[in-house]
Amino acid sequence: LRRLLWSAALLLALSSPLCAADYFVAITGSDNNNGLTAARPFRNIARAALLATAPGDTVTVAAGTYTETVSLLRSGAPTAPITFTSPTRGAAKIVGQVRILGSNLTLSGFDITNRNGSGVIISSDRVRILKNDIHDCSGHGISAFSFDYLTIEGNRLFRNGQQNFSQASGISLYQPVALDQAPGFHIIVRGNESFENDSVVNTRAGGTNFRVGIGI
Repeated sequence: LRRLLWSAALLLALSSPLCAADYFVAITGSDNNNGLTAARPFRNIARAALLATAPGDTVTVAAGTYTETVSLLRSGAPTAPITFTSPTRGAAKIVGQVRILGSNLTLSGFDITNRNGSGVIISSDRVRILKNDIHDCSGHGISAFSFDYLTIEGNRLFRNGQQNFSQASGISLYQPVALDQAPGFHIIVRGNESFENDSVVNTRAGGTNFRVGIGI
């Protein structure tokens, strides 16, 4: 009986996320902190992104403005994604670009603006972009390339693409790649608001440039 209980405990441990941790970021923090409590947060989201490497890890970002490029390179697991969240929608503001190259990641609740390109760039699979406000980016609001199992839901995208000559959109999905032949929807785009996104189109023939408005 003791051996049976030990085996059951071992199987439960192996099926659970290993060493999942909560990290905290605040404008009053320091990247010299351990970031493991709200009382000792990191200063930059990028610092937390380097350490949030285990499936199930969560990075909670407090209200404030974070001027930085955030690269999410680590991957979670299908049942335990790595989550980056602003608990109050739009309270944590990222001035810069979010690049998502890891899989099984969730980005939720941020205000994102980037005058030097797109707001969020995705080139991976099993990513969820939820309830963000992405606006005033010179490129796309959200841009995805070579991806699968992507959910974009409940976001507001506005005034993007206004300084771009490549027909930028609120949401741009380009060349998805099927990871498998599993049934069901792999790409879900629903419940978003996309408005006032437009782009200058260069005629490249000496004519007059014109503007186009592209939501998705």
